[in-house]
Amino acid sequence: MNIKDFTESAITAYLESGGEVNPDITLHLFQFIQSNKDLLGEYNALKSHYKEVNPRIGQTVREYFDLRNDKKISVSGKCILLTSYTRFHKKI
Repeated sequence: MNIKDFTESAITAYLESGGEVNPDITLHLFQFIQSNKDLLGEYNALKSHYKEVNPRIGQTVREYFDLRNDKKISVSGKCILLTSYTRFHKKI
């Protein structure tokens, strides 16, 4: 599975579990992946093959929901998979 396919399946599972699209969706998606054994296994498999997994996941999230970058936010221990992420907002 490639990063884009993984991200789209993770987004679908996130939304089906009641997850919402908001400016911090990247953090929430990574927290969701972290808490889901199957998704975390797939994430770890991708991580071993790709150096740019997290940036590509963020890019796929932005494209999937047609969002724009806002500002970079430090995670400060909220998720072990990230150190920071970019907040998004809807395109106008």
